[in-house]
Amino acid sequence: MKRQILGGEQSIAALVVDMPNGETKTLKIEVFDHGSGGPTGDPPYTVGVEIDHRPPPEGSFVQAIAKPIEEASPAGGCEFVDGPTRPQATLEILRKERLAPLSEGAVFIGYEIAGRNLYFRLGGSRPFDHFVEVRFLSKSSGEQPFKEVCSIDLSSWPFAREYALASLSDDRIFNPIWRVEVVVQRGAATTDELEFSIFRDLDPGRPRVALSQEPYGSNPFLSSFVCQSLGGRGSIATQAGIPFAISSVLRIKTIDAHGMITKNNRMVLRNNLLEAVALWRRSCSLCLPAHMLFVEIDGELFTIGRDGSFAGYALFENEPVRRTIPRLGDPVLPTLPSDRSGTRTPTVGYVSVSRSSELVSRICSMQGVSAEAVQVRAELCETTGSGAPTSPVIELIVIDGPTSCGDQINHVACEPDGKRVEFNARDYRFRSWETGDVLFGRGARVADLMPVLIHEVGHWIGLPHSAGHESIMAGSLQHARCIDDTTRDDLRLLARGDVTVVKGPNELTYFESD
Repeated sequence: MKRQILGGEQSIAALVVDMPNGETKTLKIEVFDHGSGGPTGDPPYTVGVEIDHRPPPEGSFVQAIAKPIEEASPAGGCEFVDGPTRPQATLEILRKERLAPLSEGAVFIGYEIAGRNLYFRLGGSRPFDHFVEVRFLSKSSGEQPFKEVCSIDLSSWPFAREYALASLSDDRIFNPIWRVEVVVQRGAATTDELEFSIFRDLDPGRPRVALSQEPYGSNPFLSSFVCQSLGGRGSIATQAGIPFAISSVLRIKTIDAHGMITKNNRMVLRNNLLEAVALWRRSCSLCLPAHMLFVEIDGELFTIGRDGSFAGYALFENEPVRRTIPRLGDPVLPTLPSDRSGTRTPTVGYVSVSRSSELVSRICSMQGVSAEAVQVRAELCETTGSGAPTSPVIELIVIDGPTSCGDQINHVACEPDGKRVEFNARDYRFRSWETGDVLFGRGARVADLMPVLIHEVGHWIGLPHSAGHESIMAGSLQHARCIDDTTRDDLRLLARGDVTVVKGPNELTYFESD
């Protein structure tokens, strides 16, 4: 038995089989879908491989052709069903939601890891006499865009069916991540609330596996927020022209004057901040390894890479940065894109590091090093005459009242000047995008914290609102999806200093206003 982890845009597995000349063997290969964070509920994907042993040309290997075993699979699209479509499966609930008040423009967006099938079930009364649309989108756990699988109008729900089923076709079944959008379209709403649940298939003996949170920013589920069409590695800039990119230590201070965030939820907020910064860092192809090398949140220090290995390589090796376009076969240095052509996964995440650690002590005492290392040492170790750190501090403020962008319920968050971001905790409850638990806020509306954080960190960088189809920098949560090609191109222009940094004010709205 041979086991191998597969992933990325392309995967190659090698297997040596000892067999006499002229013999034919058939191998059965089972691929378990653990790459996206745990079992999906589907059985292993099975591939039959026939090997016909004939004397190969000198210096070459016998190659086998993989022939998929024909199995019945659901067609892509939506349909209404009574329960799981596979007899051996039961349904595992992933999320239960309540959308209230149910007014035009109201929107729910949720992300789930499942298999080929995702089930949606309504609670309360139905059908509706106004148009509420549920859209199902899917992507693999890489960085490609989401693609719409199907959509349903809830007013057409048949009384005899319990579930709406969205299913993928054979060419889109590996490591699927689902995005579910519930949108109340323009027109009068006649129901005060909408309750619904989301399920996936679960086979016997296949328990759900918790997502890894170490290091922060390396969770494969985070690819939900990255949807770029990458074309491989390119040249790496020797300098960047924006404050976020050129800073080696990003300092963030959270301010909760009304005591809305519990101690445990403050840790979740911290982790989400690290994940948001890691996503932007991986998308900044014109930044250097020393940029955003450290993040400090409320006095706690974090660095890229487990045990500071990345920081050490980036600062102390003789040539930490590639200055030319890499060629096929060149040794790969730890620049921000990963060592795999065409993809930047897996993400290099942040881990906690003590200020008394050997890594920090070495940085603070190093002499005769590169200009990059000197900058890191200054921002990490030195202070101004007043004792303040040399790098700027960004404030994240929870507000139980109107933000600086105005007293409007449609304002989810406000970034007034590039140094602060304000959360409207009076009108919104901000929840964990993974568990659905409310982290802080007392409002009637609910918003996922992670896309809001990614959006606001984008403003810290200097990015404006975007008209891109899927850009996380869209002006409303209704359309803000991921760091797409448009966002990446805007970031590249900023890093080169070709455009002016946007300093605000910028407001993120709940849904798109007229």
